[in-house]
Amino acid sequence: MKSIVQLERMQDGSRRITQVSEITGIGSEAITMSDLFVFQHQGMREGKVIGRIQPTGIRPRFMERLQQMNITLPPQVFGAAFGGRI
Repeated sequence: MKSIVQLERMQDGSRRITQVSEITGIGSEAITMSDLFVFQHQGMREGKVIGRIQPTGIRPRFMERLQQMNITLPPQVFGAAFGGRI
């Protein structure tokens, strides 16, 4: 279960998680990833960045491992009925 969480400084100086990606493969010259969540910027209000982290609809490969550890997450956590790979 390997993931990358990207944090960025926004225009207003705040820091937000902008991407959560699962590492799906590591080769000698490349790393492949699937984005699970991405930040959707919705504009600015009173000098503050407005937006939220949204699921991409991709079901992570580590779901089976979580279930083996008796950790269950509702499918809605990852978006529209696992719109990506199952």
